[in-house]
Amino acid sequence: MKTSIDALPNDAEFLIKKASWIFNSMAVWLAVHLIWILPDGAEILGRRTFALSGNADFAKFASQQYFGLQLSSIFQNHWITFAGLYFLLISAFLYFKNTKFLWTLVVPMTLLLNARTPEILDGGNNLNQLLIIYLLFAVPFFFLKSKTSYWMIKLALLMGQIQVCFMYITAGWAKVMGGDWQSGLALFYIFQNRDFSFPFAQNLMLKNFWLSVVGSYFAVVFQAIFPILIWFKNIRPYLIVAGMALHLGIGIGMGLPNFSSMMCLSYMFFLGESDLKALENLVNTKRKVTIAIDENCKLCKRFAKVILAVDLQKKMLIDSAQSPKSSAIQSIDFGSRLRAMVSSVEDPLDGSLKLHMGFQSLLLLCKELILLFPLYPVLKLLEHVGVGDRIYQIVAKNRKKMGCGEVCKL
Repeated sequence: MKTSIDALPNDAEFLIKKASWIFNSMAVWLAVHLIWILPDGAEILGRRTFALSGNADFAKFASQQYFGLQLSSIFQNHWITFAGLYFLLISAFLYFKNTKFLWTLVVPMTLLLNARTPEILDGGNNLNQLLIIYLLFAVPFFFLKSKTSYWMIKLALLMGQIQVCFMYITAGWAKVMGGDWQSGLALFYIFQNRDFSFPFAQNLMLKNFWLSVVGSYFAVVFQAIFPILIWFKNIRPYLIVAGMALHLGIGIGMGLPNFSSMMCLSYMFFLGESDLKALENLVNTKRKVTIAIDENCKLCKRFAKVILAVDLQKKMLIDSAQSPKSSAIQSIDFGSRLRAMVSSVEDPLDGSLKLHMGFQSLLLLCKELILLFPLYPVLKLLEHVGVGDRIYQIVAKNRKKMGCGEVCKL
């Protein structure tokens, strides 16, 4: 029986938005992953078939004809592979128009990729496939709003969280039991393998033994405590920032960006309503942000140029702190506008303005700009520990020494 979403619990709308974000993020990740491994075209687009995947039963099934067609010949056709790839890419771009149908492409494309290219995968595809299998339980809620489908989507998201925790439990337990991880030598040995390290990272690790010890113990401790501490909302932001730092190090140092990005995407299962709202604001091009800068400050003007350069969505408006055009910024007294960066953000729904000053303005920029968004968790962590605003004030008070110029009002 169909039920109005208003008759369901208050978090029903949030759950469907969250599941949509995760579904489409998985689809976009797979599209990027396919492009990333295109240089290995002989493996992806060569005459590989499911019959060669090592599964005897499927090889027999693929070699037989069905309705006059032989299944293995279908997957030998390069044009079918190309068509599937471009179909997925077009669908990924349509993400900004429709957030409910990309999930239909992810599972078959992942299965096709797994079967055709088992030698060049890095593990991220396995996690992608596992999480999407759980998310299939959320699909009924997209089309039928009922109490049954509501509990199914809650179960789907919970299973995804448990899967991520179980992954860390098994990985952490294996490391705890490993002698190289106990001694801190694990990363030292790993980085001697040129296939799993960049030359710069390899030289840095081999010349600085303490990096191996710190990195090895950090990985072990993080994976051991993640499944327990992630359920505490107050600790969750710190844990996610630590996890992103860990996987960023793996992606850069070991040359596994696809695996690392998939691990970071798995944290979306733990997003709250405020986190999801931040992501929605990030892609909302109608949401405009005004920044007031000191026109007599060379440092401020350079900062404004950088902001405009990284503003791919054209969301930023630069205003003058001396004579602002924005009425909201005009309401701030002149001295305060010069002592700290002032910004205002407009809500496209009701046109209301919200003011931010100092370090909060910096946080706002990182929330609104896609290229700066990776810095947001780091700055948010600095805010949580109470040092973010202090660092900002130190920089603001010493900006004359950093190139502000003699005409600086301060």
